[in-house]
Amino acid sequence: MKKLAFNILFLLSFGSALTACKDEDKLPAPEVEELPIIFPQVTPGKDFFEITAAQAAPNTNPVRPVFEFTIDPGNQRDIKLATIEVYRSYRRGALLGPRLKVGDYTSFPAVITLDSKQAISGLQRLSAPASGNVLNATEPPEDPTRFNNLIVPNDAIVFTFEYVLQDGRRIVLTPLANIKLANGTTIQVPSGTLATTAAGSTYPYAAVAVFRSK
Repeated sequence: MKKLAFNILFLLSFGSALTACKDEDKLPAPEVEELPIIFPQVTPGKDFFEITAAQAAPNTNPVRPVFEFTIDPGNQRDIKLATIEVYRSYRRGALLGPRLKVGDYTSFPAVITLDSKQAISGLQRLSAPASGNVLNATEPPEDPTRFNNLIVPNDAIVFTFEYVLQDGRRIVLTPLANIKLANGTTIQVPSGTLATTAAGSTYPYAAVAVFRSK
């Protein structure tokens, strides 16, 4: 009799477990939004800034080197993407300076082309002082040859992106971090792997224009 009662209880508990499984199967799956993975395509032959031409004196009427890349959502347009915002920042070593907007792009594929003078205009370059851990910010002049040491080999302009969807939501691929400068002001700079990866590396969500020799 005890064995019969045990078997009945076992069947009841097993049936309850099956019911729970079926109920869980009917639960709606969590909605997962697929992000538009857009890798910038750099144009061959315009994939870096030749440093000698970037530093050439203005009175020589130099042809400044050009960096060019294309962004295109392609077949991911069902994401209902409204705008891709493009930003640029000055990088030396592992330090990225604050960003400035290049432009808003709503028609794709979009081709972004800047010469070296346009690329550095208005940007701040962060530098670490000889002592202490507070950073300084230097703004390269419009004329990159005014102080040639402002551009050194392996300096780079890093282009990053944010996506704005048609419903107003924003997708931030490169978060911003607050940095306090030696003069007491606080600025925002791109953070994450972009700020810590060694100079010369490439990033999946960025286009990097390095100043270097041919």
